[in-house]
Amino acid sequence: MTRRQIVAKHPKGTVRKKAAYGQGRLFKKVGAKQVSADSTARGTYYLTHYVNGKRTTIALRDDDDNPISDRAQAEAARKRILAPFTAGDKVENLKAIVAKLADAENKQSEAVDKASPILRLSDTWEAFGKHPNRPQCSNSTMKQYHSEFKRFLKWINKDHPDVTAMRDVAETHATEYAADLDADQVSASTFNQHRNFLIMLWRVLRNDARLSANPFEIIERRKLQTLARRKRALEPHEYEAILAESARDRNLHDLFVILAWTGQRLVDVVKMRWQAVDFQRGILTLHPQKTAARTGKAVHPPIFPAAREVLNNRQDPAKPFKLGDYIFPELAEEYDRDRGAALTKRIKNILGKAGLETSAVKPGTARASVQYGAHSFRHYFVTQAAASGMPGAMIKQITGHATDDMLEHYQHIGAAFSEELAKRIGGLQPNTLPDRAPLPDWARELVEKLNTKNLKNTKAELLGKNKATPTTAKP
Repeated sequence: MTRRQIVAKHPKGTVRKKAAYGQGRLFKKVGAKQVSADSTARGTYYLTHYVNGKRTTIALRDDDDNPISDRAQAEAARKRILAPFTAGDKVENLKAIVAKLADAENKQSEAVDKASPILRLSDTWEAFGKHPNRPQCSNSTMKQYHSEFKRFLKWINKDHPDVTAMRDVAETHATEYAADLDADQVSASTFNQHRNFLIMLWRVLRNDARLSANPFEIIERRKLQTLARRKRALEPHEYEAILAESARDRNLHDLFVILAWTGQRLVDVVKMRWQAVDFQRGILTLHPQKTAARTGKAVHPPIFPAAREVLNNRQDPAKPFKLGDYIFPELAEEYDRDRGAALTKRIKNILGKAGLETSAVKPGTARASVQYGAHSFRHYFVTQAAASGMPGAMIKQITGHATDDMLEHYQHIGAAFSEELAKRIGGLQPNTLPDRAPLPDWARELVEKLNTKNLKNTKAELLGKNKATPTTAKP
């Protein structure tokens, strides 16, 4: 840094400027007398400056070692001599500036901490719930997030009770928590859900908690074990077996049919109201709970014949109903009591009685995973729709899937579906081709002797013998 130049009045009345700080003092010698560097008197120039606190005065000389008497040459010589000292001063000055800035930042941070309290981990969930930048999702998704947060909070309170503020969670803690999830043998999908939620939580509350980094971003996603975790697809005979087993429970029987022929989730079918049904246009208008808060988009499944029959049968002509009434009022009430836990158990029981193994330990996993459940009917719909030639874009619109990858996750073309699809290629339906009788021996002999030379005669002979010979009555 340079000191501000100070303007002083010379005793004789002339005004001169003091040199900037660190540039030394330039003057003339006229004989034995020192005069100002601005003096017009003839003389030679000298420079006084300080080196390590010691005052030094030197006579200025040019390249030929002659005394300098020209002001411009004197300024150039001063700059050359002081250059090393000036550079050193700049380095020291910069160091001082950096130190002052660091000190100022620390004081500012301390002032901010005093002005606003640190966000504690115990208050994090409440802050997340009220934050305007958090994802707008359904209540069920928020409950899932809360469950994942409570697991993390319980772990860190147990293993690191000294970590009480959100910004004190470091990458080492994130790594340890990932190891704890692995030790608990959670699935790859569950692991990724916990990881993704914590990354999102730290991102949303970044400014509120005054975070310098997101510790969970270093955690790698686990590779999904697709074959091990994928739910089994319902084959047509399995679907029929489920309907037969549920015949004595009308509510479950009808529920299975609507699930299978709308491609919707359990909660959306259980909570479906009559106002969603448009018999005249042959469509349903639904707002899936999982995506309603995020997208607000409706889906419009067509009312397939099996679903139409169930909906017609559930109407009592002698009893008027309101459009706002549930189609499955008893099931809706049962679902609300425990968020579908008891209903899911009843569904699993029916599927088990129909001969389906609802859960099993699969290769690469330590825990039994669900093979069949209410979601299996969603898979069934996607597979049936794809096998019948419904465009993928239409299936995605009905099921609410955003990507083809998710659609492929639900689509399972088994042997039975492949057989049925093969019969439909070219517009042919099963059992529509007539059986053909084998060629007679005489026709086979003609065909075996067929070549380019006798083609015309052979064709005529074949057609001629195949023509019916009319008979005439004798007089």
